[in-house]
Amino acid sequence: MTEQFNDNMPARRDRSSLGWFGLGILVGAVAAIGLMSLSNSPRAGASTSGDLGAIREAARLGAKDALLENNTGVTMPLSLDDIRSAARLGAQDALQNRTGQGLAIGPANAQAASPTAAPVDMSSIPIRTNNVEGSANAPVTLIEFSDFQCPFCKRFHDQVMPRIATDYVKTGKVKVLYLNYAFLGQESQWAAQAAECAADQNRFWDFHELLFSSQVGENAGTFTKPNLLNYAKSLKLDMQTFTTCLNDDKTLERVRSDTALGDKLGVRGTPTFVINGKLMVGAQPYEAFKAALDAALMKQ
Repeated sequence: MTEQFNDNMPARRDRSSLGWFGLGILVGAVAAIGLMSLSNSPRAGASTSGDLGAIREAARLGAKDALLENNTGVTMPLSLDDIRSAARLGAQDALQNRTGQGLAIGPANAQAASPTAAPVDMSSIPIRTNNVEGSANAPVTLIEFSDFQCPFCKRFHDQVMPRIATDYVKTGKVKVLYLNYAFLGQESQWAAQAAECAADQNRFWDFHELLFSSQVGENAGTFTKPNLLNYAKSLKLDMQTFTTCLNDDKTLERVRSDTALGDKLGVRGTPTFVINGKLMVGAQPYEAFKAALDAALMKQ
């Protein structure tokens, strides 16, 4: 079949290009407005002057990527709310990836965490046995501060933790303690509460696995209380006990206490780890954990 051309086709292409050009300008304007509001209200002790250019660039690229990735199925024209959401989420992802640490950082903790110079006092950290995986007699303790909605926590869970489990936990060298740093929104808090309700039935790690395998994004409706009740039902937990625990917020103070402890120890994002008193930040590769764990074992 011979392809037919007409004089109107270039004009349509030109109008489409102009439309996307205009959209790009609008996205940039929205991102700039948001960044100006951030720069006009700096946090105490935070320096924005040296990073503002990098943040603007991250916002621009992140918004562009978010719009391109979500273009399929989006009905044009995009609403201003669509563009604002894309700019916010894209900029957040760009900034998180820019740290190079695989670290989810909340709005209140926008400065990436760095290891503390002073060792963490391990005696200040409560050991809840139902949240521990591995031998109680293991000489090294790996403590994870995590959020069930955090994509970098899932990356650690999927890619690194299985190797740590095989090489260190199952061999009796290391025990792992999971503590909640639930800061990415309401669903993070509900998920952590539900996991702690499951812990009260000695099923924390089963619920932990189910939450990470179900993760799809932040506050997307995945970890609502009705869904969490369904997860518990799928694990055949005592539903009367679990339902009362979750709906009455019986573990809420426990979750808040974990997060407050993390703040006190210098946690600024997830995942953050404490290995025998030393902070380790981000979803780093297995080799980094191996080096840290081997060093800790040599000191025993």
